[in-house]
Amino acid sequence: MFKEVMALLFTHLPGYKPVFQTFPWPRAQLYVMGGEMDMFCTFPSDSRIAYADFVTDATFVWDYGYLVYDLANPKRQQIENARSFEDLRGLLFVSQEKVEWEQENVPAFIARYFVNAPHALLHMTFLRKSGDFFIMSPEQAVYYARQLGYERQLGMRKAAFIPNSQVRFHIGIRKTYPAKAALLAALEAAAQSPEYLARKRLIEKRYMSVLSTQ
Repeated sequence: MFKEVMALLFTHLPGYKPVFQTFPWPRAQLYVMGGEMDMFCTFPSDSRIAYADFVTDATFVWDYGYLVYDLANPKRQQIENARSFEDLRGLLFVSQEKVEWEQENVPAFIARYFVNAPHALLHMTFLRKSGDFFIMSPEQAVYYARQLGYERQLGMRKAAFIPNSQVRFHIGIRKTYPAKAALLAALEAAAQSPEYLARKRLIEKRYMSVLSTQ
């Protein structure tokens, strides 16, 4: 969905043609920081603002207020009954490396098992049984579970105690990009296009529909 929306956005930027590449998230950030890649779409944390400028409007707003777990986990009841992070003490949180939102919003006393990619969160939880839960938007969780064959194991519950769960993803451009100001201005204008916004809603609706049968 990210790629489709980004490609759509750039159809409103004459003279620019994006090339999409996928990397493990820690490496992707280093590439933008070091000037090997030009842009990314992510949560504008303090550390990222130091080396990238971000488009004002969020491209996506996703709800990360969900615990995702294996329905066969013997600790399932503890996960489902939790009303605070304290209630999750003793469980192992499967966390993606260099995801600063998780570092800032999940207390340090929650033990972590680190992986380097989103699909690994599911493999380690549902296949390897290396951890008890992870945090992800429901749209992502359903999409990956169907893609990887874990749909029947997938458990999700809304956890109101997760802070700052409405995560805003913005397009960021490395500060050293030539003519950065012009590209940033063009992106700001394109993001306001009524045609772009209407077509973006259709793309989002198509992806979000995976929840209707969950």
